[in-house]
Parts: sequence; structure tokens; C-alpha cells
Amino acid sequence: MNLLKKTTFQYLLVCVPAFIILLFINKFAVNVPSWDEFANVDFFRIVSEQGIDFGKAFGFHNEHRLFFPRLVWLPLWKISSFNCVFVMLFQQIFPLAAVCFLFHIFRERGKTSVWLFLPAAALWFTLTQKDNMLSAFQLAFVMCQAFPVFAFCFMHLAINKEKHHKLFFCLSCVCAVIASFSSAHGLFGWFGLIVGLILVLIKSLRIKENRKWDIECSYLVITILLAVFSWVIYFHGSTYLTGVNHLGKSGLSYIIQHLGRTLNYALLLIGNSLATSDGNRQILAMLLIALSVYLLIALFKRDDLKNFFVYIALVAFTYGAIAGFVYGRVELGDYNASRYVTTTILLPIGLYLALVKMVESGGGYKTSAANPVGICTDLRICVGFNTRSYFRRG
Repeated sequence: MNLLKKTTFQYLLVCVPAFIILLFINKFAVNVPSWDEFANVDFFRIVSEQGIDFGKAFGFHNEHRLFFPRLVWLPLWKISSFNCVFVMLFQQIFPLAAVCFLFHIFRERGKTSVWLFLPAAALWFTLTQKDNMLSAFQLAFVMCQAFPVFAFCFMHLAINKEKHHKLFFCLSCVCAVIASFSSAHGLFGWFGLIVGLILVLIKSLRIKENRKWDIECSYLVITILLAVFSWVIYFHGSTYLTGVNHLGKSGLSYIIQHLGRTLNYALLLIGNSLATSDGNRQILAMLLIALSVYLLIALFKRDDLKNFFVYIALVAFTYGAIAGFVYGRVELGDYNASRYVTTTILLPIGLYLALVKMVESGGGYKTSAANPVGICTDLRICVGFNTRSYFRRG
């Protein structure tokens, strides 16, 4: 009973940032459609008059196929009589569920303090994305944030659990499909799964762990096939991959001609989840990139790499999504848009949680994971200070 109370308290504590956001939305949200939400008004009117048309539901809005968000919107509009605030509040269910699932994975195989997960939960619900939270239309971006995390967590269970691993794998693929057809960058959920599975498979072969490598190999092949199928279906009949974006301009040719601006735009996107000034964004972006490289090397030296699958997939997914943003939006230069933060915030979250778990399990200094000073010390070392001695101690 005491264990149940403790667990309940921990999950409620993790949910506190989400409850604060619900209060924020309830206070500041306005029940008036704005910007892209008017596209929903037209879609809902057509469905009300003519019935649902799956062709229209599957159609593009800019570069996004909002199939699953539209299926969620329809009953919500019907129930609430097109109340935008109701949808804004409802859509927080997805990130809340994703945070709780991620915490479930985080607390496996260890006695990690819930207090060390709270910074990740607070980052997830950062008010840097307040404009996103105050728009009912951004349900698509919220689903593209949550469902890749569901996919990564289910795949983690599939490769780490003996029981029901096939069910977990199927659920992972379903979540990846939902993410793919919620918004364009959701397609990179497959990239996160594939990168994670490749690294786990290589590590399994290197340490000669024959117990599940054949299963992991089959999972990898199926995931690649589903990823290719999803990408083909998504871009069928469009010109986005042939060099023309929704503005009628060639994203690829612009990138080639303006490499400096493209690199700067990418750095600003990476850092925009943690800072508001351009200078700080660039510095933090370089820090996050250096930390990503360090963690990839450090984790690959460990025999328990598969326990870090979720965090590896989170980092890979975020970089893939950022590459998609750069390809489609670098000409606009709108890196300040809070809808990007909804995705880019997953990068520092994944890096932070991986670092905490690595320190806790002895992947560096013999420092307790509950010691914030130790974690900050490791962060300092990750970006190049005394890295050689760190590996020697590990």
C-alpha cells in the first residue's frame, strides 16, 4: 500500500507542470478561431453538410497531412460546439500521457529520484511554446510530439521485455503511423526508431548477445519497410520531395546557394527551446550538438545500450525533424515560431535523461544521480573539458 501511494505521488508530481499549463490556458485562451484554424471551420462545415470525406481528411494543409488530427477534431468540435478553448485543454492529454510513459521508462532498472525527472517534465511544458498551447489548430504538432515518444517507449519495451514483445512492437508501429499522418515532421519518428534499432543491433552483435538479436533484426527490417511505405504514401501526388515546397520555391536549391544562412537557421532552431536571444540560441545549440556526440560515443561503449533506446531515438527524431524544418522553412526564417519548440524541446529532454541514467548506472564519475552538482560537472565535461580523463575513469 505504501509503495502504491509513493508511486501515485510520483506520477502526480510529474504531472504538476501540465496542471500549471492547464491553468494558463484556462486563464488566457480565447474562444476565437485564428490563422490556420479557419481551415478547420471550412472542413467542419463540409463534413456537417456532406458527411466525412476521407479524401479531404487525408489531404494536405501546406506540407502537412493532418489525417489523424482531423479525426480527433471532428468529435471535439461536435461535442463542444466548436469551442476552441475546449480543444486547447483537451490536446494537453497527449503530452501529459507521453510524459507519464517516459517517466515509467525512466524509473525502470534503478532507484532514480523523481525529482531528477521534474526538470524534463518542466521543459516539456515550457511556456516558450505558449503560442502553440493557445491554438486549437496546433493539436497536430502536439500529436507529432507525443506519438513518436509513445512509439519509442513501446519499442523500448519490445526489445527489453520477454513477454508481449510482439504486441509492444505492433503498438510502436501504430504510434509511428499516427505521428506520420499528423504532421510532416512526424515522419521522422521512423528515423528515430531505425537509428535506435541499428545501434542496438550493432551492439548486440558486438557483445555476442544472441538471445534477441534475430528478433531485433526482424524488427529493424519491418520498421524500415513501414517507414518507406509511410513516406511514399505521404508524398504521393505532391512535389515537396522533388524540390518545391508549399510556397512554390525550391528548398533544396536555396539551401545549396545559402549554406551559411541554412547553418545559422539550423542552430537557431536547435537552441530556440532553451533561449530567447539569438546569441544564446547559437551557443546552446553548439552545446547540445557537442553533448549529443559525446553521449552517442559514451553510450556505445556500454553493454546496456538498449536500456537507453528511448533517449537515443528521441535525439535522432529531433535532429531529423529539425532537418525537415530547415528544408521546408529556411527561406521564411521563422525559427521563432513556438510550434517548432514543441518538437525541438525533445532534444534537451532526451540528452538530460540519458545523462542522468548514465551517471546513475556508473557510466562516468561514481556520483549519485541525486547529486545535481555531479550532473552539472558531467555536463561541463561532455562539451570537451577533460573528456579524455572522463572516458578513462568510465
